[in-house]
Amino acid sequence: MDRQPRLLLAAVQGAEFVELPYTDECCGFGGVFSVEHPEISTAMLARKIANIEASGAGLVVACDTGCITNINGGLHRQVKRRASSISLSSWI
Repeated sequence: MDRQPRLLLAAVQGAEFVELPYTDECCGFGGVFSVEHPEISTAMLARKIANIEASGAGLVVACDTGCITNINGGLHRQVKRRASSISLSSWI
């Protein structure tokens, strides 16, 4: 996410904005990347999920549908506590 979506999130009353560590790193989906390089993609997603888990966030907001789908799938498979990701436009 760039500066503008972060500003929108920060302005939502009652919401706490928590920046994930290594937020600029890809979740590993990248269209056909996950199909052509499944081992690398899985490792990238595992790191993203670990960062989400470490943040304590119950909701992750993203701007890319592929990222949302991949992160939700990873959260469903790897994390015991309930967290989910949604699009910025759905949340605001």
